[in-house]
Amino acid sequence: MKQKDRDSKKVLNSPMVRGMVALFVVMTFVLLATPAAAQEVEVRVWVNAPAYVGVGETFDAIINVGYIKDFKAGQFGFFFNSTVVNVTDVKDGRLGETTIPVEGWEFVDKDAIRVTFDIPGDTGVSGSGYLAKICFEVKGIEGDRSILNRLEMRARCSG
Repeated sequence: MKQKDRDSKKVLNSPMVRGMVALFVVMTFVLLATPAAAQEVEVRVWVNAPAYVGVGETFDAIINVGYIKDFKAGQFGFFFNSTVVNVTDVKDGRLGETTIPVEGWEFVDKDAIRVTFDIPGDTGVSGSGYLAKICFEVKGIEGDRSILNRLEMRARCSG
């Protein structure tokens, strides 16, 4: 195989992004139903991303969430290896038929972003779906890995 052919087939191989799911995590949400009381609710959250992505290509990591009730607002931090991948955008999510608008996102350091969202109106949204799509570009070289293994989440529900 020619060197040029080999270079064009360089691939990012991440053990955290194999197959359908990259990460199964049961997150504990502190749901602020009222200012006086907080309740802890376990919600399944996981990352879905492709198993292999070629150098210079792009991919989306989808932040899926199991059933959540009366979801009103939240934020999460997402961690990655910035020498291998770079976040280029974060797109809105969906719970059932409702769009979860990304209010904003920012880099908190070179290896992490913070994403915030707020559901318009006075009532929350219930359902399953995904909170956001994180768009990445691959900038590493053959054999590099980025483990998408850390997600920190806070949510607020209407009461």
